[in-house]
Amino acid sequence: MLPLRLTERIRFDGLWRHRDFRLYWQGSTVSAFGTAVTRLALPLIATLTLHASPFEIGLIAFAEEAPLLVLGLFAGVWVDRYRRLPMMRVTDLLRFVLLLTVPIAHWLSYLSVPLLVVFALGIGILSVLFEIAAQAMTTTLLQPKDFAEGNSKRYAGEAGAQIAGPGLGGALISLVGPAPALLIDSTTYLYSFACLRKMNFVEPEPQGSGGESLFKAVGHGLREVWVNPYLRSVSMASGALTFVFGIGVTMLVPFGSRTLGLSSGVIGIALSMFGVGALIGSIFAGRIINRFGLGRGLIVGLALDIPGLLLIACAFGSPSLAGIMFATGSFLTALFSPIYDINQFSLRQAVTPEPLRGRMVATTRVVIRGSAAMGALTGGIVAELLGLRGAMLVGALAPVLPILILLRSPVPALTTMPEGPIKISSSQTGNEQR
Repeated sequence: MLPLRLTERIRFDGLWRHRDFRLYWQGSTVSAFGTAVTRLALPLIATLTLHASPFEIGLIAFAEEAPLLVLGLFAGVWVDRYRRLPMMRVTDLLRFVLLLTVPIAHWLSYLSVPLLVVFALGIGILSVLFEIAAQAMTTTLLQPKDFAEGNSKRYAGEAGAQIAGPGLGGALISLVGPAPALLIDSTTYLYSFACLRKMNFVEPEPQGSGGESLFKAVGHGLREVWVNPYLRSVSMASGALTFVFGIGVTMLVPFGSRTLGLSSGVIGIALSMFGVGALIGSIFAGRIINRFGLGRGLIVGLALDIPGLLLIACAFGSPSLAGIMFATGSFLTALFSPIYDINQFSLRQAVTPEPLRGRMVATTRVVIRGSAAMGALTGGIVAELLGLRGAMLVGALAPVLPILILLRSPVPALTTMPEGPIKISSSQTGNEQR
């Protein structure tokens, strides 16, 4: 681990000169490193240690995402009503404790698929609160003019974690086994807590109204996303993307292990290429948007994902050849993903009023991650019916549906990022142009 004072000595331009943002960035990046190890370790535990079926693997992935479907909308209200930084610190500590349960169960010979499902469910509940608070915290900590830069740097940090996480995680898992590797992984949440605790930022009193009932406040957030044509279109497109993509990504590890015959170390290195591609892509994502305009650039970014996804699904041959195709496809997919990911998130932040940003994040995350959860569960079923490669081929077509959704929306007409929230009455439709 890097010492906490490391980022305090960094002196670059832009937000690197913002001390509290550097600590916030460092904590979220290290936490993302741990999450990358966890996402590799859980399916490997199920595949190699417990010999789980594809459906059971999909069920574990679904359990990690499912809490968002139940708690996500309410979490958005809590994030709008209460300070976000303390919420992030508490959930970091609780995830640190919970992550210890799997290696302990392994050492006591109690490890089972049902236990992994329960563990994934607990991590998912805490992650719902942390991630919604963390995303909304960006707009609390930064000025609107810095949203795109902040999101880009946060994305790049997570991409860097994806480079190191799967590679080192795969080597660690090969050395000590997937369950014990989670013991080391748990310290990342403790480190993230320490970074957040060190921030001097005084969070202002939340603007979200506490006078509304919980359900009325949830409804207010749902209405904002639905009547705003940009929020509605981007949320639907992102939900469609994560659903179809989830069918393939859930089967990614068993596909590499069982169908291609790759070792856990090779799979970890191949998955690290997602991080390499995303890190590079986050640097030039803005240039693509400047070249094509915001709306059309989002569509171009989605279309450029398809070749890499197809290369992964079509990998074949010896473990060496298959591993190269697997890694190259991962790199190409992640290289272009930031074009859509960073800019669609910044667009959602820009057009939403501050008192509703927590609920906007929660509502869109319910749509996007809930779709991913359903995709994970569907992936297990598709793999049972069509085989692992069949599920991967279905997942490779993920960008097609969101492209069609965006083409029928006002989003392609946007040339630049809106400068502020859009006020829309219930009588307005999705035909507004900026």
